[in-house]
Amino acid sequence: MNAVKFQLLILTIFLFTTNLNSQFVIKNKQVDSNMAKVDELFYSFPDSAINIATQTLKLAKSYSDKKKIAEISITLGILYVEKDSFQEAAKYYNQALEISVAESDTILMARASGNLGNLYMFIGDYATAIECFSKASEMFEALKNEPGIAISCGAIGNLYFVQEDYKKAEWYFKKALEKYEILNDTAGIATTYLDLGSICKMKQDYSNALQYFKDAEDLFIELDYPRYIGQSYANTGNVFTEKGEFKNAYEYLNVAMSFFVEAKNEEDIARCNLDLAEVYLKQKRNSEAGNCINQAEEIALENNFIWTLLKVYEKKYKYLKASGNISDALEYHEKLYELSDSLVKAEKETRVAELSARYDLNRKENDILALNQSNRIKQLSLEKKNNLIILLSGVYFLSSLFLVLLILFLRQRTKTKQKIIKQEMQANALKAIIEAEDKERARFASDLHDGLGPLLSTAKLFAEQITRNSGIDGDTKELASSVVSIINESIDSARQISHNMSPDVLKQQGLKAGVNKLLEIVKNAGKINVVSDIRDVETDEITARYIYRIIQELLNNTVKYAMASEIQLNIGKNNDGIKIHYSDNGKGFDMNKSAENIKPSSGMENIKNRVKESGGEVTIISSPGNGFVADILFKK
Repeated sequence: MNAVKFQLLILTIFLFTTNLNSQFVIKNKQVDSNMAKVDELFYSFPDSAINIATQTLKLAKSYSDKKKIAEISITLGILYVEKDSFQEAAKYYNQALEISVAESDTILMARASGNLGNLYMFIGDYATAIECFSKASEMFEALKNEPGIAISCGAIGNLYFVQEDYKKAEWYFKKALEKYEILNDTAGIATTYLDLGSICKMKQDYSNALQYFKDAEDLFIELDYPRYIGQSYANTGNVFTEKGEFKNAYEYLNVAMSFFVEAKNEEDIARCNLDLAEVYLKQKRNSEAGNCINQAEEIALENNFIWTLLKVYEKKYKYLKASGNISDALEYHEKLYELSDSLVKAEKETRVAELSARYDLNRKENDILALNQSNRIKQLSLEKKNNLIILLSGVYFLSSLFLVLLILFLRQRTKTKQKIIKQEMQANALKAIIEAEDKERARFASDLHDGLGPLLSTAKLFAEQITRNSGIDGDTKELASSVVSIINESIDSARQISHNMSPDVLKQQGLKAGVNKLLEIVKNAGKINVVSDIRDVETDEITARYIYRIIQELLNNTVKYAMASEIQLNIGKNNDGIKIHYSDNGKGFDMNKSAENIKPSSGMENIKNRVKESGGEVTIISSPGNGFVADILFKK
């Protein structure tokens, strides 16, 4: 009976687990399907994309798929930045960043950091934006992630653009374009054409600006992105406005308006009305300009498009002034000033939580200071009467404080001395271990070379003698020839093992030659491409051996486990010491799994521990499918 119950329990658990797995697969497919729709609507109907993405985020949270949650959060952040909703965008970016750090997902971490930089750029915090972009770019470069590098270049280009450094902006936009063309990313190419066209427009290089906008227009038509087709036409119309070709400007802006209406993007409709108003103002057709500005103002107020409303007030002031309505013009100038001031305040509030926290802290400190000053005034007469008591108390307090500080100082100095002694003992112990290990390796290598080597050579001579004996039949000679080949391979193998155990090249030619020998072995195998930059570095013999062994271990792990097609190794020297960068594009591994489960992990832990014991620093980055990176610094 107990056996029957047990079997029923097992069956129940199996059915329950199967049901859970089935639900997981169904929900996961639904999430992927929804996000595909978001991608389709991203450029054309951003509001619809936000609605679908928000519902999809709830679905992903229902079965706790952390990676999907982070990816959807990044998409929502980008969509909210497009709508100038910076607080919402910051919330989603920070959520994605927290998950990517917890999950050790470098790609997601880089994407979240880069998009945070984009947000900070929009609110004018360029220093923080540069910091975020730099972090993202370093991570993408280390992983050789081409789409990430392209996006980072475009973002940095936009940062320089808003700071009016058009030369640097153009350089980064062109680098992004190169990457997008290699990736055959049509949307990326088209948006970069818009960026480059805007650069040319600012430089008054109108012919190239028009060409870039036309190329962007063609690609967006191919992609069927109505909103961005409209932006291409609007940019072209603005170029014609600047050139004074008002008929062409009017035609292109009206076509742009039709696409914005199709995309149902109210903000673009409002901005296009402002562009049309500029065309009319330049022709002194003030009445028509006023109608366009009023339409833009109505849309901006209805939808709370603050940034667009700022442009509206600016344009309306210009229109009213041109119409001779000075009093109303001054009123809108005041509105412009007030709104601009409120936007500055809003930007400060939007700088993501910490700024308001600092403000609250400063405010509390000021309140406390004011209260203390008030109490000080009230107690002034009492303090005069108690000067002697306060003085004595102060002397006592200072004496006690001095004594405590002296004790703490002496304790700290003792701890520091103990730490230094401990480090010296560890260094000496490590040095002794390495010397003993190398001595034993050398002895073993010598025994192998002097003992086994002559025996194999003698056996080879006897076998060759058999092959030259004319009185022996053909089968025996063939067998003897095979024996000679095997002995030759054994001699080569023994020589290679002897060299690996005690590489004389380090003593004779130095670290650079020794490392190049290791790389040559990998290159000759013909399966892995090796890219290296090995500089001559001055170091002691023990450190040279240590570096040699670490690189030998890294190469061994890559060849055995990584299934890589390329290895990169750089060795050089900077102000801090000897710097080593090693990476491969192999399958990578999970840094969080135990050494028992993944063989390379044990080697990695050994490398980490030994570098730290020698006073150096090591950073290792790897995750499944994302290759392997190790940065090692041997300090001076």
